[in-house]
Amino acid sequence: MELRFYSFVNYYLSDMQRGIQTGHAAVDIVRKYVLDEFGIMSENEAMVKDWADNHKTFIVLNGGNNASLMNTYDIISKSNYPFIKFHEDEDSLGSILTCVGVVIPETIFDTVISRDILGEEYIMCEDEPLQLSKFDPTTEKGRRGIDKFNFIRLIKTSRLA
Repeated sequence: MELRFYSFVNYYLSDMQRGIQTGHAAVDIVRKYVLDEFGIMSENEAMVKDWADNHKTFIVLNGGNNASLMNTYDIISKSNYPFIKFHEDEDSLGSILTCVGVVIPETIFDTVISRDILGEEYIMCEDEPLQLSKFDPTTEKGRRGIDKFNFIRLIKTSRLA
């Protein structure tokens, strides 16, 4: 299974700074999730280790302004995939959020967003059609479905930085 590190960076930064902020976030996600080689790893720890050892692919996306990045962080933090946010230091940019990153498998980044005959957007994820209107937000399963739908839509509709 192929893995990629997706970063969402503040659009006020230069191209070089976007790459540097992505690098900071990548180092931090490895430090956050990858423990010693002999410990029992969670699924997310194993995913980050596999990405760092075998894939190392970066996709750098335009994360918008600070408010957009906070919204992106909120969506990603509900995704059940390993994630990180990076704030620049106080002296440089006043501790502003500059990057949000997540490691995801090809089952997510290879999804297709389509519309049905009524024009409703749906996502084909692992051969399972996900439609936002099909999820009941009053149930736990419905909220998880909405979170997954919003996460995939974020990944698939964001533009390269």
